[in-house]
Amino acid sequence: MIKYLIHSNDFELSAEDVSKPGVNFKYPVFIAFNSNNIIAFKLLLSHGANLNYEYGKSLLLMAIGNNKLEFVKCILEQPNIDINEKYDGVFPLIKAIYNNNTEIVKLLINYAETNDIKLNINEKDNNKNTALTTAIKQGNIDIVKMLIDYSKKNNINMDMLEEDINGIIPIVKAINNERFDIVKILIDYAGQKKVNILYNEKNLKKGKSLLMEAINKNNIDLVIALIDYGLKNKINLNNIEVNGYTPLTLSYKRGHLQILKYLIEKLSIYQKDSNDKRILDYTIEDKNTELVKILMNYGNFLFLDTLSNAITIGNYDILKILLEKGHRKFYNSDSDGLFKLITSEKYTISEKEFLVKTIIEKKIYNLNYSDENHFSYLPLYKAIEKQYLIIMKLLIENGADVNKSSKILECAIETGNYEMVDYLCNCGCKFSSINDSIINLIIKPNKLDLLKLLINNNLDINLKNNGYTLLHSAIIYKQDIIKYLIECGADEKIKDFHGRDAHALNRNHNKGQNFNNIEKLLKFCININ
Repeated sequence: MIKYLIHSNDFELSAEDVSKPGVNFKYPVFIAFNSNNIIAFKLLLSHGANLNYEYGKSLLLMAIGNNKLEFVKCILEQPNIDINEKYDGVFPLIKAIYNNNTEIVKLLINYAETNDIKLNINEKDNNKNTALTTAIKQGNIDIVKMLIDYSKKNNINMDMLEEDINGIIPIVKAINNERFDIVKILIDYAGQKKVNILYNEKNLKKGKSLLMEAINKNNIDLVIALIDYGLKNKINLNNIEVNGYTPLTLSYKRGHLQILKYLIEKLSIYQKDSNDKRILDYTIEDKNTELVKILMNYGNFLFLDTLSNAITIGNYDILKILLEKGHRKFYNSDSDGLFKLITSEKYTISEKEFLVKTIIEKKIYNLNYSDENHFSYLPLYKAIEKQYLIIMKLLIENGADVNKSSKILECAIETGNYEMVDYLCNCGCKFSSINDSIINLIIKPNKLDLLKLLINNNLDINLKNNGYTLLHSAIIYKQDIIKYLIECGADEKIKDFHGRDAHALNRNHNKGQNFNNIEKLLKFCININ
C-alpha cells in the first residue's frame, strides 16, 4: 500500500507528504517504526521521510534505545544523519554503549569514518559519563577496544583522568568492577598517550592510588601491568603512598607475599614509609627470617638504624644474616648499637661473642663511643660490668681505649675478676688516684691479690683519697694487708686531713691486741724506711 501510494500516478506523494502527521497527529515513519514494519520504514525513508519526531527526538536515538538494529542500519544508510545529536542529556553513541549493543556502536563508528564526521567520544551525558566510562561500567571490552582504536585513528585523546559523577576516573572504575582485562588495555593506552595514571594530582588529593588498589585487591597480574607501565614511562614507583605506606610495606602488611616478592625485584627496598621504616625493618620486627634473607639477597646495604633495630629485637639468626650478608653504609659510626648488644638479655654469651666479633671485623661502630658521653654507655665498660672477658679482650685488641674513663678499671675491680683487672693493667690502664672504689672494693673486703696486682702495676700507694692513704684505710678497717703495704714502702708519717699520721689513726680506731699488733707493724715500717 505504501509503495503504491508513493509511486502511483494517482497520488504521487512527495517527501513533504510522507513527512506530515496523519490521523491523531501520528507520523507515518513513526507508525512504521513502532509497528516494526521495516519494509514500510525503508520505503518512507527512501522517499525522503523526515527522521525527526516531535519534541526534537530523533528516530536514530529511538531505534538505538530500543535495540532495533535493522532500523538503525536503515537510518544510517541515509545521508546527513547527525550522529552526535544530543537529546535530554543522551546521545546515540552513549545510548548504544549503555545498551551493550556492540553492533550499533560499530555502525556509528563506520558512519562517522565514511562520512568524515568526528564522533564526540569525550562528550558527557547528564550523569557525567563519557563513551569510555559507560563502556567500562557495562564491562564491554570490545567496545572499549573500538573506542580506543577510533581515538587513535582520529588523533583524539580520551581523558583518562576525567571523573564521573562519583569522582571516579575510568581505570579506577574498571578496577572497582574487577575488570582487569579492561584495566590492562587502559594502562597500555595511558602509556601510549603519556598519561600518568599512577600518580596524578586529582587522585592523590582524594587518597587514591592505582598501584595501592591493585595491591589491596591482591591482583598480581594488575600489579605487574602497573609496574611495567611505570617503568616504561619512567615514573618514580618508590613514592610513599597516600596511606603512608610504600608499595612494598603495604603488600607486606596485607600479607600478599607473591606481590611482595615481585615488588622486591622491581622497586627500591631502601625506601622508608611515613613510619620511618623500610620493608626490612618490618620483617625484622616480625622475626620473618625467610623474608629477611630474600631482602638481603636483593639489596645488601645495611643501614645503621636497621641494624640497631635488629639488635633491639633480639633475634640472633636474623642479626647474623644481616651482618654476614650486609655491606655497611657507614664506617666506625657513633652509635649505641654495640652497647645495646652487650647489655641485651636476648642473646647467649656465645652469641654475643660471635656478633661482637663480626661487628668489629666489619668496623661498623666506633668502639669508644658512649651515648650522652657517659662512661656507663661505653661498650668496654659494659662488657667488664657483665664480666664478658672474651668480649672485653676483643674490644681492647681492636682499639677500645682502656683509659677512656677511670671508671673502666674501677668497674673491673668491683667485679673482683682478677683476670680482667690483670688484663687491663697489662694493656696500660692508668691509675690517676687512690679512690673510694679501691678502698671499698679492695681494702675493706681484704682482697690482697687484687691489691698486689695494682701495686705491681705501679699504683702509688702513698696517694691520698679524701685525705687518706691506703695505709690509713687499712688501719681503720683493721685489715691484714697493712703488712703488705708496709713492705711495699707505705709511709706511716703521712697525715690525713685531720693532721693524724698512721700511729694516731691506730690509737683512735683500734684497741687491745689489735692496736698492739698494728703498732708492731708500723715500727717495722720505721725500721724499713
